[in-house]
Amino acid sequence: MLGQTSLEKYIQISSKIFKSGFVLRLGLDDFREINERYGVEYGDKVLKDIAECISGCLKGEQQLYRVVSDEFIIVDYLATGIDEAKSVYHSIRHAIDRYVESIQYEVMFTVSGGILDLSTLEEKTYKNIMRYSEYALNKSKKNGKNQYYVFNYEDYNQFLMIKQLTQSLRKSVADNFKGYELYYQPLVDVVTGNVCGAEALLRYKSEDGNILPPNIFIPILEETGLVVPVGKWIINEAIKKCKEIQAVIPEFHVNINVSYIQVIKSNLVKDVTTAIEKYNINPSSIIIEMTESGLLESNKRYMKIWSALKERGVGLALDDFGTGYSNFNYMSQLEPDLIKIDRNFTAKALNNEYDYNMLTLIHKMVFNLGLKICIEGVETKGEMEKIKSMCPNFFQGYFFGRTCPYEDFVSQFVKDKK
Repeated sequence: MLGQTSLEKYIQISSKIFKSGFVLRLGLDDFREINERYGVEYGDKVLKDIAECISGCLKGEQQLYRVVSDEFIIVDYLATGIDEAKSVYHSIRHAIDRYVESIQYEVMFTVSGGILDLSTLEEKTYKNIMRYSEYALNKSKKNGKNQYYVFNYEDYNQFLMIKQLTQSLRKSVADNFKGYELYYQPLVDVVTGNVCGAEALLRYKSEDGNILPPNIFIPILEETGLVVPVGKWIINEAIKKCKEIQAVIPEFHVNINVSYIQVIKSNLVKDVTTAIEKYNINPSSIIIEMTESGLLESNKRYMKIWSALKERGVGLALDDFGTGYSNFNYMSQLEPDLIKIDRNFTAKALNNEYDYNMLTLIHKMVFNLGLKICIEGVETKGEMEKIKSMCPNFFQGYFFGRTCPYEDFVSQFVKDKK
């Protein structure tokens, strides 16, 4: 079978003549497991059979090449659009399904495909075709395998942006966390109306000076594992600032969000207790926030870690309560100090009698369990008055203060307490 050298020559010649057509890059899903289980010799036999399956689905003008061990590329410069590429992919997928059935399912695998519409490519060079087709194939596998994905520049540029951002995030960690910054949003005591604490929220300033929202970079931190060193930095920074504020507001506490990836991959108990000892702060001043969705991912692990933190006097807040993951069993298992009602739930409760009654019932249940409750998302005085009738313990929302850098937080909520 023709390989990459022949493919490169064919593209170099044909791209000067043809301006349309398609490239279909195929990859066998989880094929490495076959080699590991049955050996390379058996794997090579299967690949040879698969090449025959693919060849049997092609027309005369469609060229087949093997580019890496379990990947193939089909090129058709005469096709007028990608519908034919999709049809070819489906034919090949069915042929492979029949092959797996013919060997009595001795081995099981599927095929993914990445499709390029050559008429849309700006530069139809061999280098670009290989780069884009590799991306398209990887995208189809990431989307769930056994399917195809059609390349488009919008997705690819987003991929490049994330790749560049990942490099910046990694570089910042190595550069003493330059670019990472904690912002703070006040927590208000409902009875006194005074600021009694804050939630520490991570932000990242890119090299061009823009502040990136957490929904863009935090998933990258979690996927790459960078959330472990960054999470440790957050713990130290938040506790350090809490200690500074306590010189003015002795009862001040700080809420620190913890990713379930931190729970799984880091020594969270050690990180928290080390920072507490370093800054000589009362452990009850530290509240660890964990989302219910995270608990579902790491339930047993989290129970063990929380028990250890609780023994050391650290508080727990169950965050995003009411977002759809709610499991009242967590309240009895974890015995958290604080339940935080998600701002989306708050918004619905303020505009819908059914949800308002539901929130009232939840509050009564939490109160009867001896737990405290914080209502997030309070944005107006009217909303505050309506929620206040429930007698929650804490408010959090734009009406009391927006998320801001530490210096601004101190200026707005701490200095005037001296």
